[in-house]
Amino acid sequence: MVDLKEVKEKIISLVHSEGPLLPVQISRKLEKDTIFAGAVLSELVKDKAILISKAKVGGSPVYYSKGQEGKLSLLYPHLPSKEKEAYESLRKNQILKDKECDPPIRIALRSIKDFSIPLEINGELYWRWYLTPEIEAKSLLESTIEDKEPTPTVKPLPKEEIVLKDVGDEFLNKVTNALKSKQIEISDIQIIKKKREIEGKIKINSDLGILDFLVVGKNKKRINEADISLANDRGRKNKLPILFLTTGEMTKKCDKYVEENLKGRLIIRKI
Repeated sequence: MVDLKEVKEKIISLVHSEGPLLPVQISRKLEKDTIFAGAVLSELVKDKAILISKAKVGGSPVYYSKGQEGKLSLLYPHLPSKEKEAYESLRKNQILKDKECDPPIRIALRSIKDFSIPLEINGELYWRWYLTPEIEAKSLLESTIEDKEPTPTVKPLPKEEIVLKDVGDEFLNKVTNALKSKQIEISDIQIIKKKREIEGKIKINSDLGILDFLVVGKNKKRINEADISLANDRGRKNKLPILFLTTGEMTKKCDKYVEENLKGRLIIRKI
């Protein structure tokens, strides 16, 4: 007589150690027929002891444990072409606004449920890359959603000391005052999100001469990896190192990320 409890424990252990696995792989390792193994797997999925993919390999899903989500990329070669395109776009951008995608991609995003997570903000539908934490996705949105209010730009005065007028934005004034206090020359600066985020180009006098930097300012209590990653992307786009100014504190993970990946390219200062 088959000990069902023992079989379930074996499957859970097997999936946990070797997953994701196809049902045929599990039945072979258990030396049980696929119908029996399939029935037990269904019960384990129902009990949430293991997880099952929506995408399939040759008509079969894969079974995996929580924490193995990163290994689901093995499903990518088996996706239809349009789903592959949606997968790559979402992986690259981490978050996509549904109505800004082409209709075929919008359909594909709804199909690749293993990789695309719906996220609704202010009545708008977005798709989040499944490995991007929701809090980081929302942080990304803060930098990509355009502020509907006009954003004033402070222009430099040529060949003279820059005089920055108070434009009614407390954070912009705080950033410019911090830069001026360090005798840093501001080439141009603009508000990305009113009272919350600025960006500009500056010149810093160093032992090596005058160095051009991109300055990014963030008025936020906690700065995470997503904030720093976005700033780094802007720096790469402008081909400039970054001076990151913030009113908040860095998370420990963020400090480690900067130390391991951006040392010498990104300077962080609290203002």
